[in-house]
Amino acid sequence: MNEDIKVIFDSIYRDKTTNNLTITGWALDTITKESPTFTINNENQVSAYNIQRVLREDVNQIYQTEPAIEAGFVVTLEGIKQKKYSLFIFNHQHML
Repeated sequence: MNEDIKVIFDSIYRDKTTNNLTITGWALDTITKESPTFTINNENQVSAYNIQRVLREDVNQIYQTEPAIEAGFVVTLEGIKQKKYSLFIFNHQHML
C-alpha cells in the first residue's frame, strides 16, 4: 500500500450465524487530502457487499481537509465463502 494513504480499521465484526462481516474505519490520501476510492478484491468470494462512505469530522479536523470529505467507511460483506483473502484495494491519484 502506498505510504501516502492512511488507513485505519476501527472495528471488524463477524456475525457467525450469517457469516457476514462489517468493517468500519477511515482512509485518507494525506497528500491530496481526498478520500481514496477502494474496491473489494475477490468479490466473487462474497454473495453481496456494500460500501458506504461516511463523514468523519474528527479525521477532517486532524488532517485539515475540506469539511465535506467522507473519509470514513462502513463495509458490509455478506455470505463470505472463504476466510482468507485480500479484502481491499485502495486507489489514489496525485494531481501534478
